[in-house]
Amino acid sequence: MEEGGKATYSEVVRQIELWDKWGQKELIDVIKYAHEMGIYQWYGEKPKLQPTWRNLIRVFLTAEGQFSDNETMRHYQKTSWRTQSGETCLMELLPLPSPDATSWLYGEISTLPYLKNRETYEKYIVGSRIAHLKDRITHYKPKAVIFYGTSYDNHWKKVVGISSWEKSPEGINYAVNNSTIFIATKL
Repeated sequence: MEEGGKATYSEVVRQIELWDKWGQKELIDVIKYAHEMGIYQWYGEKPKLQPTWRNLIRVFLTAEGQFSDNETMRHYQKTSWRTQSGETCLMELLPLPSPDATSWLYGEISTLPYLKNRETYEKYIVGSRIAHLKDRITHYKPKAVIFYGTSYDNHWKKVVGISSWEKSPEGINYAVNNSTIFIATKL
C-alpha cells in the first residue's frame, strides 16, 4: 500500500535527499538505502524478520521451491530482498511513507493543495499510480504480483483489470491476466 516507518519530517527530508542524490530513480536497492538511512535492524548480522516482508518472502521462497524457515527468510531478507540484483520488486500504490493509514504528516509540511489531507492525496494520486503499476506489469510481465491490504481491494482489481476475483479452494483471491497470476491477500 505504502511505505511504513516513522515518517517524520526529518526522515522524509532525508529520503528525498537520498533519492535526489541517486538520480531520482523509480526503484532503489533497499539494502543500500537502509544502510544510508542508518536502518540496520532488518539488515544487520542477525536481522529481525520485518513483519510485512516476512510473509511476502515466505510466499516468494515457497513459490520458488525453497525452504521458508526463519533462517532462510532472514538470509534472503538480508542479502536479496528488494535489491537491484534480486528477483523481487516492491512498489507501493501510495508513494509517500506513512506510519499507518490514519496518520498524515504532509498537510503540515507542504503547501501543495493535494497534500492537505490523506483523502485529497489519495484522490489525486491513486488513478495515476494504478495506471503506472499496470504499465510496469505489462512491460515487465512478472510471473506473479501479490497485493496486500484488503482496504485497497478495489484499487488492486483496477490494476489487474477485473471486476471480481476468482477464489481458490483454499479461499485465496486470485486472477490470471496475460500469464501473470495476481493474488490479493491480507498478509
